[in-house]
Formats: sequence, structure tokens, C-alpha cells
Amino acid sequence: MSIQTPKFWYQNDPGLIAKFLRPAECLYSGVANLSRKKQRKNAYKSSLPVICVGNITAGGSGKTPTCIALYKILKENGIVLDPVFLTRGYGGSLTGPERVRAQGSGKTWGDEALLLAQYGSVIKSVNRIKGAYLAEDHNADCILMDDGAQNERLEKTLTLIVINGRTGLGNKRQIPAGPLREPLESGLGRADAFILIGKDETNVSEILPKDKPCFNANLFAGKSAEMKKGKSYFGFAGIAFPENFKKTLIDNDISLVGFQPFPDHYYYSEKDLKVLLANAEGQNAALITTEKDYVRLPEGFDKSRVEVLPVELKFEDEKKLKDFLKERLVKTNV
Repeated sequence: MSIQTPKFWYQNDPGLIAKFLRPAECLYSGVANLSRKKQRKNAYKSSLPVICVGNITAGGSGKTPTCIALYKILKENGIVLDPVFLTRGYGGSLTGPERVRAQGSGKTWGDEALLLAQYGSVIKSVNRIKGAYLAEDHNADCILMDDGAQNERLEKTLTLIVINGRTGLGNKRQIPAGPLREPLESGLGRADAFILIGKDETNVSEILPKDKPCFNANLFAGKSAEMKKGKSYFGFAGIAFPENFKKTLIDNDISLVGFQPFPDHYYYSEKDLKVLLANAEGQNAALITTEKDYVRLPEGFDKSRVEVLPVELKFEDEKKLKDFLKERLVKTNV
């Protein structure tokens, strides 16, 4: 199911809507808290170290590019030899546990699972414990879990909380009155470290615990952006914050004649692409979208008619992060 991120979640004064949703917020918080308590009673401790890349807010923080960047750092520096991504595969029809086929369908595996599979080995499993079993059976030596900070069925060695610098923690209210998945105190408390992506426009760093490290990172389009300069594009994106992709295109001097946002995790139809192509071609432009949107294009559609702008996450102090990972993982006898 595709959802549109409510604008009032990220307004300083959310107004009457958030106040009206206060009873629903309390209900959500109570049910979620009871669920986590139940999960803790039957939690499973894997024989492998588990690094969870999660967030406190619902969607749009940058977990997937962070997972990819961490995967590369872990492998390229020999911190671990055979890490595996573990994801629930939001939006995919299979519940798993199964190894993800990189050339499969987004509707089968989920867009995030399929994107991760372009970079490394991925296990899709709605049940995180069963996913860990499969990772152990396939002789992986580390589980890199995309999302799941609030899921306590599988014990974590490290929990890294990702925060988008542009949106921060929103109005600091819980779903549905705000974007928080849990109370702020417990969300910050469960973190071993924080990853802040982009400029800290909401001063969220001021409220982060001072005794926990915060690693700053930025998203870059890299060489692929240079190759696209001089051409005209019509952009589209179905992510939590489509405007972030639009801003990335503009920041990289890519000429936009138009831009169409869609809800998060939106699966495109042939009709959608027909309209988008007409808009682009009518202005002598090509279509351009994100890697995550690309895997959600309809089967049978000629994907060569859509260009992609891949982004890469880079840490400002990668050595500091590597030292942190080595120290914490050595303590677990990796």
C-alpha cells in the first residue's frame, strides 16, 4: 500500500489536526509498547552479530543508502567477510525467509529488497528470527538489518538510528499525530549511535544523547550526474519525500522541465508511464527517477526509456565510523 507523508508531521505548529489525533496517538503508543514487551520475552539471540539500521520516524530517513554504504565499509575493510542484508521487504508479496533474486519483481520482493540485491546478498523475511536462521545456515558472518529498530524479536548487537537532517524528527509526536514510531526518549535510548544525513536544518543534534556518537553523512549523485548535464529531464519519484529527489536533481545542475511526485512505495502502472512519457516528450525531455522507483516500474515496460540518478552515501569521517564498528564488533567475538 502506498502512502503520502502528511505535511503537518513536519510543521513546527501542526495545528488542530495533530491535537484531534491525540487519542489515536495514545492508542498507537500503548499497543506498540505492549507488542515490544511481548517480543522481548521471546527474543532470539543469533550466533551472528546483528547491526540494525533503523529510524525513529516513519519513512524517508535514508536507511537503505546507509545500509549499502555500511555493507561496503564492512567488506572493503575486512571487518567482516560475508555480511548479508536482512529486510522484511515492505510491499513484496513473499513473506520469506528467502534469498532475494536481483532480477526479480519489485511486487514479489519489495522495492528495498530488490535495490539492496543490486549490491550484495539479501534475505527477505517478515519474521526476522527466521531470516536470521537462514543467514546462519548460509554461513554469513554478519547480519545487516534494514529497518526494525522497534522490532525486538531479534536481539541486536548494534542499533544505528538514521536521521534526515532536513526533516529531523518532525513535530516530535507519535503516529498518527506525528512521524515518531515510538516515544522520543525510548527511541533515542535504544540507539548505540546516530547517523545524521545532510545539513542539520532542525538542530536535532542538540537533543541527541551526548554520550553516544553521531556520524555525519551526505548523499552524492557522483559521476552519473555529470553525464546528464546538458539534457532536459522530467523527474518523478514515489518516496517518502519526493521533493528531496527534486532538490538533488537541481543541486546537481540537472535541467528539469517538470516533476511529478507520487506516494511512498508507489507501484507504477502502464497508464502512469504513458502520461509521464507524454509530459516529457512533449517538452523534448527524458524521464528520470530514483533507483528505488526504477525497480517499481511495471513488468513488460521498456525500462530503457527511463534514466536513473543513483545516489551514494558518504561519511564525513569514515575512519571514526570504521574504528567504532571494529571496536563494537570485536567485543562480540566476530
